[in-house]
Amino acid sequence: VANCGIDFEPDEGVVRRLRSAGASQTVLDAVRAATGPAERNRQAELALWNSIKNSGNMGAFEDFLSRYPDGQFAAEARQKYQDLRVAGVRDEMERTLAAGQWDAADGKIRALLRVVLETEEIRGWQRRVADGREAERKQKEAAAALKAEQASWESIKDSRDPQLFEQFLREHPSS
Repeated sequence: VANCGIDFEPDEGVVRRLRSAGASQTVLDAVRAATGPAERNRQAELALWNSIKNSGNMGAFEDFLSRYPDGQFAAEARQKYQDLRVAGVRDEMERTLAAGQWDAADGKIRALLRVVLETEEIRGWQRRVADGREAERKQKEAAAALKAEQASWESIKDSRDPQLFEQFLREHPSS
């Protein structure tokens, strides 16, 4: 049965019917020992899972999922893969965010989200990118306003016209 690739999982009912039909003990033992392709596949999946389940190798889980995408350990393998993938970029992401490289950080997050599900940690990185960009925008606006104020002052500072100074104070009351 196994050599012919027949997917045959004998239960006790099958064994009883064979016995009542006159099958010898040798035949009954052979039938009990037979495992079909489905059982061999389950055994192979279990063996591979046992060999990688404690691994820190992301590629091992990627390979496992390519072989058994709907297997009994697929959900666990996906979670391990995701955890390893996020851990792999964590230090790099922290350095990128600390350096204020918002576009680079955003690109890393987008690439990561193509292969893993969004986590609270990733949402935190996204918030830090958004907050960093907003702070940078405000800083640029403030710098531009200061530059405009300085240019305005430079244009009137040597003037003797009081109206120019009054207009300057209206435009820049906290100067």
